Amino acid sequence: MRFYVLTSRNLMLLKRHFVTLPVKESVVVINTVDENYLKQSVEYCKKIHIEYHVTESNGNPGKGKNAVQDVFLASGDEYCVQIDGDDMVTPFGVDFYKDLAKQKRNDGLMLLSTTAVARQFEQHTYSQWPDAPRYEMNLNEAHKRYPMKRKEIERALENKEIWYNAVMRIKKHQLQWNYPPDIKKISQCPRFLFWSRKLCDHFRFDEDLLVGEDTIACWHLRDVASRGLIRLERANDIPYNTYIYDHRRSGIMRPLSVALDFSWAVPLADKMDSLSKNWTVSKDFSLPEYFTKISRTKQRLLPPIIREYFL
Repeated sequence: MRFYVLTSRNLMLLKRHFVTLPVKESVVVINTVDENYLKQSVEYCKKIHIEYHVTESNGNPGKGKNAVQDVFLASGDEYCVQIDGDDMVTPFGVDFYKDLAKQKRNDGLMLLSTTAVARQFEQHTYSQWPDAPRYEMNLNEAHKRYPMKRKEIERALENKEIWYNAVMRIKKHQLQWNYPPDIKKISQCPRFLFWSRKLCDHFRFDEDLLVGEDTIACWHLRDVASRGLIRLERANDIPYNTYIYDHRRSGIMRPLSVALDFSWAVPLADKMDSLSKNWTVSKDFSLPEYFTKISRTKQRLLPPIIREYFL
C-alpha cells in the first residue's frame, strides 16, 4: 500500500503532505491545467526524490481521481490511499491506513464525519442557496449592498427556477440514498480514501462534473456492496482524525461556496436522476463498522499538529 497525493494547484499544500507522509511510501499524481504549477510541482518532486506522474487534466476533480486510479492499477500496490491535494493525512492516519492494508479485511473503507477545518472567508463575500427562504428578496437586497457581486446576482435571479429545481432534485436523492447509520447528516458525503484493486473494478469517477463526483461514487459503491460483490466497511473519523478536509485555501468547493453560481447543480442532478435508476440498495442495508483503537498518546498529539499546520 502507498499514499497517492492528487495535486492540481498550490505548491505549499503539496509540500505540507510530506510533513506527515513518508516520501518512500507515497506517489504524487499531478493533474493540472496550470502549466506554471506543472513545472513547479515536477521540480519539487524531483528535489525530494519522490515518484510522480504527470497526467492529462480537464480541470474537473473526477478526471484527476481517475488518473490516481490508473496510476494505482499500473503499480504493484494492493491498496491505495487517495488524498486530495488540499487535504492532509494525520500522523495517526498514516499508521491507521498502513495497518488496515496489512489486515486485508476489506475492499474499501467509507470514512464518515471527516474533520473539516473552519472556512475563513473574506467579509465582502456573499452567498445564497437557491432553496433559501426569501431567496429572490434576499438577492434583490444584496444587489444594492454588494456592488462587486451585481453580475453574479443578476445571473442568479435569471436562473433561480432552474437552479432551485436542480438543488431540490439533489436533496431528494440525498434523502433516498443518504441515511443513518452510514452517515451523520443527510447532506453529508462520506469519503472513500482507502481503495483495493478489486474496488476499482466497480467504479470510475464522473469526469464531466464540477461537483459531486465523490457523492455519486459513494452511492454507487454502497449499491455494489449491498449485492455482495465487494466488501466495504465504514468508520467514523471523529475523534480518530485520520484525514483533515481543508476548505480554506484551495479545492473546488472553496470558490463555489462563496459564490452565487449554482449552474453546477444542474448536471449533477441530471446525473443522479440517470444513475439512480440502476441502484437497488435498500434503506435496511448498512455497511459493517470498522473499529480501531487509538492510543491516548496519539490523541493528545493530534490537536497541536492540526493547529500548527492548518491554522
